[in-house]
Amino acid sequence: MFPRSGGEKVYLEDVYRKSKYLATIVFAANAILLGFTASGCIVFASKCDQIAGQWNERGIALGVIFFVTLLHGLTPKTGVFIMNLLSIKIVILAFVVVTGWVVLSGKTRVTDPHYNFRNAFAESSMSSYEYATATFKVLNAYAGWSNVNYDVNYDVNYMMNNVRDPVRTLKIAGPLGLGICAVLYLLANVACFAAATKTEIDKSGVTVAALFFGNVFSSTAERALSVFIALSALGNVITVTFAASRVNQELAKEGIPLPFGNKFWASNWPTGKSPLPELIIHLIPSVIIIVAPPPSIEFFQKQQLRRFPLVHPYAYRTIERSLDHAFELGTLDYSRCRSL
Repeated sequence: MFPRSGGEKVYLEDVYRKSKYLATIVFAANAILLGFTASGCIVFASKCDQIAGQWNERGIALGVIFFVTLLHGLTPKTGVFIMNLLSIKIVILAFVVVTGWVVLSGKTRVTDPHYNFRNAFAESSMSSYEYATATFKVLNAYAGWSNVNYDVNYDVNYMMNNVRDPVRTLKIAGPLGLGICAVLYLLANVACFAAATKTEIDKSGVTVAALFFGNVFSSTAERALSVFIALSALGNVITVTFAASRVNQELAKEGIPLPFGNKFWASNWPTGKSPLPELIIHLIPSVIIIVAPPPSIEFFQKQQLRRFPLVHPYAYRTIERSLDHAFELGTLDYSRCRSL
């Protein structure tokens, strides 16, 4: 484990030492050009105004990403506080799980909660495209804790310099966080299949939870949940933007060619506590993805755009270590390459 910021960059540089800077440049191209959080902004906008036109929705999404950029760049402590505050969405997820158990007991207005489980795999798709799309969606669900092994986690690893006692903290938080999310996500899926038919779920789009609340409670509850979905999306944007700016800062420190000189981009200007220049680098592709694609491009298509360069060459390799690592994984090194 490398207790410093940079995400996969740190591990790739240690694994792929030849040619020098190759891993750094390839990772930088992906992180800078495809490092956007447009998807979360669009979800927030769509839930804030369900009847908004395409450009009204884009205007709200742009307002979100500019707000988050200034929030982290000028008032970093407030940004971290809001991130922690919005973690209340875990409570909503737990409520969905418990409600799902009640639905399965048959004590709600759902007429046949066991219908989807009698022949669960009937009419399942055999298309490789469908499986690939589903994989991308699942990867996004675990984007914050994407690595199961002692190799440190995705977003958290991006900001290791901001974690107190990172080795001890992440050895505990990694498996614990992944385990909690896995159990809650699995049971939430069971709850949704108990409350809605496959056809309803297929037509629900991004937010199946809203359909769940509508079927179990009422249309009023469905509309109320939209507020929590919007806040959850906002929390995602705030968290990912915070992490991505730290990655960009590490790349600037490595000397990746950027306009106006790397000293400026690697700095914590203007507050001395948060890298506003790197937040601006993250802002640019996010704005492009929000504004440029035509209206026919849906949420998950924009989301998957960032995932297309994702390749996992989990390789067995013996590496000569020149560093005294906090703890070793032995000669079996798991490398996660986010480049073509």
